[in-house]
Amino acid sequence: MNDLLWKKTEDFDFDDPPSEYSFSIRLAHENCWTENFTINAIKEYKKFMFLAAVSEEMVSPSDIIDKVWHQHLIFTKSYQVFCKILGKQIQHIPSTHHRNESESFKEAKKRTEKLYLKNFGHIPEEFWKSASIPSGLYLKQSRFNVTQITNLVIGTSILLLFPLYLTFHETIATVENDQFYISYFFLVTFSLAIVYRFNTLGKKELIETFRNQSLIKNLSRPEIIYLIFSDVSHSIKLSVDGLIGKQIINVNDDKTLSAKKSCENLSAEETQMILQIESFGKIHFAHLKAYLLKKPFYKNVSQSMDEIKKHLLQSKLFVKIFSVNLTVCAVLMITGILRLATGISREKPVACLCVLLLIMITVTFLHLKRLSQNMIVGIFRNKFRSRQKSSESEDTDFEFAYLTPLLMTSSMVYNNSSVFSEGADSGFSNESSCGGSSCGSCGGCGGD
Repeated sequence: MNDLLWKKTEDFDFDDPPSEYSFSIRLAHENCWTENFTINAIKEYKKFMFLAAVSEEMVSPSDIIDKVWHQHLIFTKSYQVFCKILGKQIQHIPSTHHRNESESFKEAKKRTEKLYLKNFGHIPEEFWKSASIPSGLYLKQSRFNVTQITNLVIGTSILLLFPLYLTFHETIATVENDQFYISYFFLVTFSLAIVYRFNTLGKKELIETFRNQSLIKNLSRPEIIYLIFSDVSHSIKLSVDGLIGKQIINVNDDKTLSAKKSCENLSAEETQMILQIESFGKIHFAHLKAYLLKKPFYKNVSQSMDEIKKHLLQSKLFVKIFSVNLTVCAVLMITGILRLATGISREKPVACLCVLLLIMITVTFLHLKRLSQNMIVGIFRNKFRSRQKSSESEDTDFEFAYLTPLLMTSSMVYNNSSVFSEGADSGFSNESSCGGSSCGSCGGCGGD
């Protein structure tokens, strides 16, 4: 292995100089990738280009690497500088899917794998075998989504009401009110206990599925906070407060913020904040937050996390959990509605039962609406608790995410609560378009 060439390749900075829509931010934005996944995808791209430089024959990228490559070609100046470092003008050769090309591209893929193993060792599957982040989560997807399941269960319940009423209304009429309410109470209690146990086991299975996945283990603080709270504003507050504590941001007498000094080794989130503050000179926190929420960095956070949530909601495991919860709730509703219909037909007082059913419908709706979020919170709460027992440095992000509600309801770490008063805040657009910059499949590359 050419260690000197690899060192130069590895040290090449795609985001120099930093900007609000730098190479890595644009790459993440167009592909709905997480921050850490984007960083590692760029690292794998560097390895691929190194292999292309040292190989005398064609090598072939994976789908993920090809997306990075396509975008780098758009950054023409950066690409030319990178090729000079590699000592070779590496050409992108797109696949035309011609039959005669098939064998040569297959050989190129095999050759790439051998070269990678020889120079870098283990090949990470999430970048070389998967086509996107969701496919790298290894969650089997259901043919049916939550909406379809909901329509099916509600439709079936409505169709069953009349035949069930004809079959059981005489039996139901013989049950006294007190006896019905007591029996119904125990039925609801028993059903909820079963559902709770089922949900707990399902959550454990999801936790086991996610436990060793690097994609989930290495989420950034804004991403974790968005997954748990569906809001990145808390992360902005925490980061600004941290920068004040580090004396990188200064709080002026009029409660505006200004950048005290530039600093290296900042996180991507902190870099965006410093760039924004420096562009204004000084700015109130409410306006800073409003501007930041419009920036690609924070849009990337919501887009990539929404993709993960969407994949989770479409998984066989979650659809099964949702279906069981909905079916149990439907059975309880049908039981109550049959009693209600019987009471109305016999001109009995049903006001209490109507109120009870309305309460149950409301609780059921809220429970099912929050079910997915509860599963996500459960997964990351478990991760926080397990990491809390270790002494790994990355625990800090989980700690911040988990303690966010406490931080938001008390004075900030460095007593800057007055700085974070919400003034005139502006709205922002949160459009999502995860198309990717790759133009399809790529065959490989050649060099001059």
